Amino acid sequence: MIVDEKSEESLLAVPSDKISLEFLPCAVMRLSSAGVIEAANTRCKKLFTRDVMGERFSDLMADEIEDRASSPGSIHLKKGYDVMMSTEPLSDGRGQWIVLFDITCFNREAQNEIQQQHLSLMGAQLSKLTHQIRTPLSSSILYAGNLKEQNLNIDQRNKFTDKLLRSLNDLNTTVNNVLLYSKGDNMAASRISLVVLKRMVEERLLEFSQQYDMIFDLSFVISPLFKPNIIDPEDQFPFEIIGNLNALGHVVDNVINNAIEASSLN
Repeated sequence: MIVDEKSEESLLAVPSDKISLEFLPCAVMRLSSAGVIEAANTRCKKLFTRDVMGERFSDLMADEIEDRASSPGSIHLKKGYDVMMSTEPLSDGRGQWIVLFDITCFNREAQNEIQQQHLSLMGAQLSKLTHQIRTPLSSSILYAGNLKEQNLNIDQRNKFTDKLLRSLNDLNTTVNNVLLYSKGDNMAASRISLVVLKRMVEERLLEFSQQYDMIFDLSFVISPLFKPNIIDPEDQFPFEIIGNLNALGHVVDNVINNAIEASSLN
């Protein structure tokens, strides 16, 4: 909402006995030197839940304002309107003008635009998620169909079983990621030492190496941070990060899965 400052200043500079408040496109009140509302136009009735005449302005706003605001600098009233307020002393110095600009429609349009952006982002994320679920699911269906073949030998059957389990594990990881990010209470950040992080990565690498019969080398990642000739692990890695260990674990799983897929392509 853009307010014409020149027109506002010219309005507030007019003597109080020379202005017709009803012709103004905003809610206007004239306060006495004691802060009591002496005059107000009918637009004030639309904004407030009660008649404002004779009210002390500070008491009125204390009762009518709600805590939340739709945009910075705006005031949210009980009747659902968002307003911006401007004040100016009367020309005789014995009170002041209060001008309230209704910006409710502007704020709603801004909120609708933000909501549309969020929906667009959710659609893009849902598309990616669908692909991540569809790929291992299709693979699992394929491998399960292969297992139904009666002429498979033991080695072939074990091979298809391993591939089926791998696809199901990938699918399970994706679903766990969705559940993780959909629960805000599980995303609390905390300080994580590199010793704990290193141990978590090593445990996950061990699980994958046993499942896929592969060997992973972590030394090139750890060596830049490693301090030699120090026995205490906490002293070897005197660093911390701030994050969520559970979320990092799922990220590590995804990285390892990607590494396995890349290795199988090569």
